[in-house]
Amino acid sequence: MAEEYEDTELLEILKREESASVGYESDQIYTDQIEAFKRYTGEDYGDEQAGRSRVHDRTVFEVIEWLRPDLVRVFASGGRAVNVEPWADGVAEEAEGASDYLNHLFFEEMEGEQLVDAFSFDGLLQKRGVGACYWRDAELGDPQEMQGGQVELQRLQEQGAQILGVEPIDEMTANISYQLVTRKARPHAQIIAPEDFRIASRSTSLEKPRYCGHIERPTKSELKEEFPDLADKIDEYATDVDDLTDIDERRAQRFWDEDEMYKEETTASDEAMEVRLWREYIYFDKDGDGYAELLEVFRLDGCILTVEEVDDNPYFSWTPIPIPHRWFGMSIYDIAKDIQKIKTALLRGALDSVYLSVAPRTIANSKVNLSDLLTVRPGAVIRTNSTNPVGQDVMPFVTPDMSGSALQMMEVVDQMGEARTGVTRNAQGMDPDSLNKTATGIKLMQNAASIRKEQIARNLGRGIEMMFRKIYRLVVKNAQGPDSIHVGKGNFQTFNPSQWPAEAKVRVHVGMGTGDRETMLNQQMMILGLQREMVANYGMSNPIVGITELHNSVEEIGRIIGKRTVDPFFKDPAALAQTPEGQQALQQMSQPKPDPKAQEAEAKMKMEQQKLQVDQQVKQAEMQQSAQMEQVKLQQQQAGDEQKAQLELQKMEREFELKRYQIDQEMALKAEQLSMELQMKQSQFEQELAMKERLGIQANKAKMNGSGTSGVHVGGEPG
Repeated sequence: MAEEYEDTELLEILKREESASVGYESDQIYTDQIEAFKRYTGEDYGDEQAGRSRVHDRTVFEVIEWLRPDLVRVFASGGRAVNVEPWADGVAEEAEGASDYLNHLFFEEMEGEQLVDAFSFDGLLQKRGVGACYWRDAELGDPQEMQGGQVELQRLQEQGAQILGVEPIDEMTANISYQLVTRKARPHAQIIAPEDFRIASRSTSLEKPRYCGHIERPTKSELKEEFPDLADKIDEYATDVDDLTDIDERRAQRFWDEDEMYKEETTASDEAMEVRLWREYIYFDKDGDGYAELLEVFRLDGCILTVEEVDDNPYFSWTPIPIPHRWFGMSIYDIAKDIQKIKTALLRGALDSVYLSVAPRTIANSKVNLSDLLTVRPGAVIRTNSTNPVGQDVMPFVTPDMSGSALQMMEVVDQMGEARTGVTRNAQGMDPDSLNKTATGIKLMQNAASIRKEQIARNLGRGIEMMFRKIYRLVVKNAQGPDSIHVGKGNFQTFNPSQWPAEAKVRVHVGMGTGDRETMLNQQMMILGLQREMVANYGMSNPIVGITELHNSVEEIGRIIGKRTVDPFFKDPAALAQTPEGQQALQQMSQPKPDPKAQEAEAKMKMEQQKLQVDQQVKQAEMQQSAQMEQVKLQQQQAGDEQKAQLELQKMEREFELKRYQIDQEMALKAEQLSMELQMKQSQFEQELAMKERLGIQANKAKMNGSGTSGVHVGGEPG
């Protein structure tokens, strides 16, 4: 617990350590950090000349701003930045829960993307990015009272309310005094401005520096709230930030465009004044036992407020290009500053050459009116007192345009910068010149450039990993029991950090691979393909790849494509295992798969049986079809015979009718012929009879007349 401490010796040691710390006002690091910010913002170099070009190249700015989104995407795009490795056998589920809890804190409650962005920016520009992790106690609301029984008291405790007192009224009810939690106790991470951080000279890391610390700038009122018992001391020793006797030029450079306005700003009240508060960590033998303890010291400029013995300092840091055995590495400014200077000189020279070719200088004698000559506007008259021809008094001084050579040289310098920084034009989107290059060539250049960026990302990953280790320790040390967090879609999950071990392996994996997101996705899909092949060959119950490993691959694919969770698309096997139905489904999926050869033989036998069954079915079908065809044929034949018999009968009937008709006609004809013959014979008979009668009459007449005649008679007997 922090306690008030009076020790002038410790105070003097702290002041000496601060003045001797790396990056203090007197060393080269201090100057480099100021200059780096000037080059990032494009301020003048100080060697500009009147009438000449004053433009600036912005190489430092461009490289940093191309790297920042890449670095943020690597660690913050998938919603899972850290993994806690299992600390013993059978605790994989608890380790996974710890990972989920830390990722939730980082992304949902600490604004993780902004932390990564600020952390990376400080390292890229000013050699080192530094942050700190602290534990913030819960904030409580105003005290309240209510009457209730055991049920109401238990409900308040479940809500996390702090019970101030319980006064019984009777056997069933009591007056309950309590305070509701307005903000849960949580770890807090912040990025510290480089000009505010201090570390002992010749330090190489944050593991055990002799001295380290930083400056905070709370208001006097906030400081009194944090140290209410030291209000008088705060009033006496608090130093206004506006005190110009101790100004840090790096901080002034950060606010270069508002510094004058800030100096003229007046504080509304003394309690709202910002003060300098040093938060320092130093190894010092406080108890005189001959061993130095690590102390956390809060102090103002002239006094120490509190001292507390602690286990570790809260800081984490990174540098883009580490130099072994040294605290400060190299920044993007360090490797690109000369490139920017050269390109600035070439660009200014090219523009000056263009200016002189467009508006050349003029040669004039003493008789020309210089005022007219210096007045440059369209149609302006230049007067002269000379009687010479105009061309002899005034003539342009022609300067050749050399901008082409300067621009060609800038191209060479650009290539130098790309080789140093790893940020190439082919990795910055569509470059017009890239249209004339092969896709394979561009891919190779991008992959080569990504190697440098990947190394920078890995260095940043070490710093973020250090931050998560400190957050983990804070959570385990200060957790007061189970904690329920919202995991999406109205679902809550409960974790109990107090049951986790004090130390665990916390890993941040940099998954940039060989370049872009598409490449990473293809690589993960290849892993998933191998997993599926192994499951297909050896079954889901094989000891290498199971349901959990497949789900991990799916989660990794989701992280690569920017999904913080794949729960809307795939159910988590761990969540399924919590229900009887899910356990049954998982057991069914995990049933051992038979031997591939036996399975192949069984499949072959099944195929033979199926083939035999198919053949039998085909033969039966053919027999049935043949029988049906025979039956149909017989039916058709019977129908044909019946039809034929019918036709024959009809034919016979027609023939009979025809015969009968013919007979009738013949009989009618014969009857008619007989009738005609009879008529003819009758007519002939009648004629013969008539003739005989005439002959007989004539004979009788002759006899009667006595004519002699022979005995010969004409004709004969009738008949």
